[in-house]
Amino acid sequence: MGGEGVSREEIKRTARMLVEHCVALRPGEHVLVVGDTTTAEIADVLAEAAREGGGDVVLAIMEPRAQHGNDPPKVLAAAMLASDVMLMAVKHSITHTTARKEASARGARAVVLRSVTVESMTQGAATADYPAIRRLTKQIAEVLTRGTIVHVTSPEGTDLRLRIDGRSALALDGFSTEPGTFTPFTASQTAGL
Repeated sequence: MGGEGVSREEIKRTARMLVEHCVALRPGEHVLVVGDTTTAEIADVLAEAAREGGGDVVLAIMEPRAQHGNDPPKVLAAAMLASDVMLMAVKHSITHTTARKEASARGARAVVLRSVTVESMTQGAATADYPAIRRLTKQIAEVLTRGTIVHVTSPEGTDLRLRIDGRSALALDGFSTEPGTFTPFTASQTAGL
């Protein structure tokens, strides 16, 4: 594989975790694995893990998008609409695209592996305790949702206050088990709506 000294099995350990836990793949679900020419090896491992998990898998490799947020090719956007689960291992994110939003609106679950590398599949956050991360991320989102002001300071002199009352926080906790949900990999993030 692309990472020196990293076996396919090491990458597949994370791929299995994504399939079994993060999207909770059910046998027979239609799975679209999206990669680009810079992430094809990782996309192939994700597809293999999804097949082993009982998914009906299509693997699509596209040219990398020019920048984050550019829609995938139309033929790929159509495949996204027909998917139950999307595993998107891409150089530039397709999270905030019309194609992903429309697929999610139809109920597809998605994990977005933006700028994924062999190292990010086998080290650091990829080896984290995802159920623990999920609990912590939800707690932070609850605090932000109930809050009224965020106050950020730093030793360098930053002193920023932001009003957040009336906003709901979105817990992107590494899990996309409900229809229409998406999550980044690696987790976790909390965003304000």
